Amino acid sequence: LPLPGSGAERAVRRYCERGGPLLLLHGASAAFHHWAWWRQLVGLRWVRPEDPDGGEPSWHPVRPYEVRRCRTRHPLAAELTEMSLPEDEIYLGLEYTAPIEPLLETTVGEGTFLQAYLTRTPWGGDVAGFLPGHRMAAVMLPALIDNVAVLMRYLLRCGKEGR
Repeated sequence: LPLPGSGAERAVRRYCERGGPLLLLHGASAAFHHWAWWRQLVGLRWVRPEDPDGGEPSWHPVRPYEVRRCRTRHPLAAELTEMSLPEDEIYLGLEYTAPIEPLLETTVGEGTFLQAYLTRTPWGGDVAGFLPGHRMAAVMLPALIDNVAVLMRYLLRCGKEGR
């Protein structure tokens, strides 16, 4: 796929610098992997092969898995629905790039891995990351759709409150 041009980068960065909220779905943390500033603000980053920062690549086994709430006091976690996903990608080996608030996780043979989290950009914008949802059967699950809607409402609410 062609990379977005400098005009797109300026527009996205201006939005972020104004404190705009971001909802990063599935692999969106790597959407602008060629922008160094983007790689730093996403919270949990999918690391591509031949990473510009030289990081070890992330990987994703494909199999059914369970998503559960993390042990956290953040009130948003209570609004999210635990779910059983049919065969879908499980992102492993992500790089932590900013402080995060964990919301949902999965435990598989390789360990426990976040599936939803919050962070904040250097300019104060709220970021919600939601990793499940690559294959159509997973994307169409009512619980997955509901969780995305909950995260969207949260981000919009935060924006209106001026956080």
